[in-house]
Amino acid sequence: MEKIGAESPYAVREPYLAPDLASTGSPLSLPDARGYAIRMAISDIAGISENEIDQIIQARPYLDLNDFVARSGASYPTTQALILVGAFDQLHGLHAEAVEGALNRRDLLLYAQDLHKLSSSKSSKSSNSKKSGGSQLTLGLTPPPLEPTGLLDLTQSEKVRNEMDLTGMDISHHMLHFYGDFLNQIGAVRSSDLIHQRAGSTVLVAGVKVSLQTPPVRSGRRVIFLTIDDSYGCNDITFFEDIQESSAGLLYSSSLFLVRGEIRRTGPRGISIRATKVWELGASYEKWRNLNSRERAVSE
Repeated sequence: MEKIGAESPYAVREPYLAPDLASTGSPLSLPDARGYAIRMAISDIAGISENEIDQIIQARPYLDLNDFVARSGASYPTTQALILVGAFDQLHGLHAEAVEGALNRRDLLLYAQDLHKLSSSKSSKSSNSKKSGGSQLTLGLTPPPLEPTGLLDLTQSEKVRNEMDLTGMDISHHMLHFYGDFLNQIGAVRSSDLIHQRAGSTVLVAGVKVSLQTPPVRSGRRVIFLTIDDSYGCNDITFFEDIQESSAGLLYSSSLFLVRGEIRRTGPRGISIRATKVWELGASYEKWRNLNSRERAVSE
């Protein structure tokens, strides 16, 4: 089994170079895309309505979060979701990494809560004024200042979890970014390196579930096909009946996996893996981390 280097391959990405295959006829290379980005659509936010999307677009541009709450017509849950996925980071100059004493997403969440309470109070006073036929001044209903509260910023893993929950995608980091040290230590093999493994060799691979299928097979035997992504590509893994009893429940209920299996060559560059064991990656990582903590405590 090939062991990955000491530096976490999931923490630092090198510029992508397409493989120089015989079928291409010439070397291939792609430009370094670091520093560029793909814009996410507002419609990717879970729970947002078409009416909210139209109102948000029509009222652009916005000066700040206060301006957004006042004019966008977005509900509080939608505003909260946009904050959690970083939609206001650039507008308020938030730092990518936690900086002591600086504004962060927790500050924006509290500020948005105050703004929506204020908006609701204004609406209530306006409604009461109309019902009474009079005119009521709404004194004291000015927005509070946006200042750092001293609360710790969301961790990188919390930010990615919010992205997954609210958009179904890991945007700022790949999910496996946080397991790099663990995967290096146990000798997990990246999908891009599987081509160098010999047929029949046993490997450990990890990744996020991309698809899970149980198509009908001519033999009548039930076969489960799992595809996982590890940020370097995808691995296709086959689960035959001899392992399904112990793994099927996990495959359907989880999204992050650590899999042990045997390499199967399906062509000159075709690779698949026949699974012999599967674990939930997060649970395996926690066991490893707790064991390391106990070992450090004993050594001290």
